[in-house]
Amino acid sequence: PAPVPAPPPSLVDQLASAASSPWVHLALLTLLVAGMVALLLQRHGGRTKKRAPVVKGRRLTGEPLSVFYASQKGHGKRFAERLVAHAHEHGVPATAVDVAGFDTDQLVQHGRAVFIVATYAGGTAVPGTEFFFSELTEMSRDFRVEKTLLAGTSYAVFGCGNSEYPPKDFNAVARRLDRAMRLLGGRRLLARREGDDVDNALSEQFDGWLQEFLEANGGDG
Repeated sequence: PAPVPAPPPSLVDQLASAASSPWVHLALLTLLVAGMVALLLQRHGGRTKKRAPVVKGRRLTGEPLSVFYASQKGHGKRFAERLVAHAHEHGVPATAVDVAGFDTDQLVQHGRAVFIVATYAGGTAVPGTEFFFSELTEMSRDFRVEKTLLAGTSYAVFGCGNSEYPPKDFNAVARRLDRAMRLLGGRRLLARREGDDVDNALSEQFDGWLQEFLEANGGDG
């Protein structure tokens, strides 16, 4: 009798055979890697969108700018230097000034000032800058000091704080500084901003604040 031909492989057998192929394994691995890369890019893109970059073409105009800083970890100094560099790019005289050792009596000579100040543990000023802040606070409370002393000074305050501190200590130095400047007649250029470094997002917050500052103190280039 003639031999009986073997039955064709079933669909299940065909799929099992294909799944064992090294080419199929390679294709699946490629798809898996591509999916992971796409997910990482999506997440990274989401974080990037949160950043508020300085508007291109935005110019800082007007009188000279003094950027005072009191820095604990170096953030304040870097932010001050960034703002000064932006001013110089547009022909505006600007200087970064460390408040450590600065004579508060000279503040009246600065018509436009930005303060970028950190708060130390316990709501205190950064070591080495205590005298500047305490002296300014005392001047604002002293009945012998004219409360129009700084009427010729426009100012803005950006605080470098951390919300892991107790609420009463969070950006306490920036708050006291803002109050003292107002009591002495200073005019706000824009509202105080209290930066929070709890999620290492202080630089992004400063960029957003800087954009607002430029919009309030310049014009389109």
